[in-house]
Formats: sequence, C-alpha cells, structure tokens
Amino acid sequence: MKLLIALTPPLDWNLANTRNMLVAITVVTLTIIIFGLIIGIVLFKRGHNAKAVKPVLRISFALTGIILLISAISVITLDIGYNTAVKHGAFTRDMTIRFMYDGIKTTHIESKLPENLSGTIIIYYRFDCPGCRAIYKEESIAAEGVKNIYFISAKGEQGIALMKDYPVETLPSGIYIRNYTYNGALSYTKKSLCEKDINGQYLFIPENFQRLIALQTEGR
Repeated sequence: MKLLIALTPPLDWNLANTRNMLVAITVVTLTIIIFGLIIGIVLFKRGHNAKAVKPVLRISFALTGIILLISAISVITLDIGYNTAVKHGAFTRDMTIRFMYDGIKTTHIESKLPENLSGTIIIYYRFDCPGCRAIYKEESIAAEGVKNIYFISAKGEQGIALMKDYPVETLPSGIYIRNYTYNGALSYTKKSLCEKDINGQYLFIPENFQRLIALQTEGR
C-alpha cells in the first residue's frame, strides 16, 4: 500500500481529474518535443552541424520519455487502486486518493450473494459512509467465525436490488433473512449497527449485531 501511495500524485488529488492530468501531460510533452525540434532547426540553419543539433534533440526526447514514464506509472497505479476500491464498494471516481486508500483499509470487500438467502445475515455498508468506516474493525471482529454472513455495498448492483425487498433506513445496518415468516410478519429482521455519542463519534452497537447472530443460530 505504501509503495502504491508513493507512486501516485498528491493524496489530495481528486481521481476525477485524471483525464485532465493526461491532457496536460500530453500538451507538455508535445511542447517539449516541438520546442526541441525548433531549436534544432534554428541551429542547423545557422550553420551548426548535426553533432551540435543532436544533444538538443536528445535532451528534449529524454525529458519527454521521463515525463511519459512517470505519468504512465501514476495512471496505472491509480487504476489499480481504484479497481481495488471498486471491490470494496466504490462507485465513483469523484474522491481524493487519500479517501480511496483510507476506504480500502476501512471497508469490507463486497461479498457475492448466494441464490438462497434464507438464514443469511447481510451487512449493508457504503464506501463513502463515515459510520461504516468507523466501526469496520469492531464489526470485523464480531463477524469472525459467523457462517452465512455477507457484506453488501448499498450502492452496488447487488445492494440496489436487495434493498427493494429488504430495505433499511440507515447505514451501516444488518439484516437477518428469516427461514420462516410468522403471522404475516416481516420476512427479515433489521438492526442498525452504528450510533453517534454526544461527541459526534460513531460507535458500534454490538448487541444489535449479536441479535442477528442469535436469530441465525436459532434457525428462526
């Protein structure tokens, strides 16, 4: 991760500006090449031989080569980072590099849902949700060893489809999809997994998480 960060533009750089960066790099490299050619032509016309012109051309081409190499490494690194972020639920490039890398470290890799959802626990989260990031560690520890638990991005294709049948009001939230429905009750139980304290800090709600696990254990 540290190597990737070292090879990218400043951490406050917005990924949405990558295309503009490529355009600027192209303009700069073309300018250097054209400028070098113009100087070479002027020197040649003033009677300088080819040996005098070659260093100018070599310098201009060397500079463009270095710029293109650095920009290529940066763009490739950004693409690798963003593709990794997408696996964690990222849904837009409109974010800073710092926000992207922080999100990769503090959100779950999105799960692939099974065909049969009965008896499963599903945790809804979002890549840009501050509460989701704040409780990531505690939530991960609480989920260790739990079977049939799936982390789903509410902004992803799976999450959008799932929300139609199993909606929640806040994120992060967990749901348990019941094996049985009693007396026309909801086919799932939902629990908010995060709350704010008086200082505005996001706190994990372990009892709500454990309630979902208890329902699954009991085979409700």
